[in-house]
Amino acid sequence: NFGEIFMKSIINEMPNRYNYYKGRYTVEIGYPWLSYGAIISIEQLIKPEHKVLEFGCGGSTIFFSKRCNSVRSYDLSEEWIGKVRTALPEPSNVSFIYGDYGEQEALIESIRKEPDEYYDWILSDIGKSYDLRLRIMNEAVSKLKKGMYMVVDNYEERHLITFDYTGWDTYKFDVIGQASVSSNFEVT
Repeated sequence: NFGEIFMKSIINEMPNRYNYYKGRYTVEIGYPWLSYGAIISIEQLIKPEHKVLEFGCGGSTIFFSKRCNSVRSYDLSEEWIGKVRTALPEPSNVSFIYGDYGEQEALIESIRKEPDEYYDWILSDIGKSYDLRLRIMNEAVSKLKKGMYMVVDNYEERHLITFDYTGWDTYKFDVIGQASVSSNFEVT
C-alpha cells in the first residue's frame, strides 16, 4: 500500500516540510534532498549488496550507507564532507573524495579511474554548476552496471537536458510521486 510505504518513509523523519524543501536537515534525518516519490522508489529498489557512486554528499550519503554495501562520495566542500562524516554511523562504509571547482580536470580524471560497470547506483547532485554536473555524468555513466540506476537531480535544468538518455528508461518525479515514464527521454 502506497500510503503505508509513504508514512514509513521520509514523512515521519521530516522535522519541517518547508525546511526540507529548502534542503535543510537532510543530513540530520539521513534522507536525500530529492522528491518524495524518488526516495520511495529508491527505497523499493535498493539492496544491501549494492554499491553507490555519489556526486554530492549529504543526507543521501547517510541514506545509502544504511541501506547498501558501500558508498563512494565525491564532493566539492571539505567542510560539508566533515559534517556528513560526523553524522554517519560507525563503522562507516563510505569513502569520500574531495575536489574543488578550481581543479575540475583532476576531479574528472579521478572519476575516469573508477572501475567500469562496477556501481549499482549513481547519484548526481553536485555543486551549483550544471556544466560540471553534465561533465561528471558523461564520465560516470560507464561506471554503472548495465540495467542499474542513475539518479540525476534537476535533470531538466539547463545543460543536463543535453545528456544522452538514449536507451535509458527515464522516470520523472514530482514532489509526491512518479509523474511519467518513457523509454525515450522527452521533457514534459
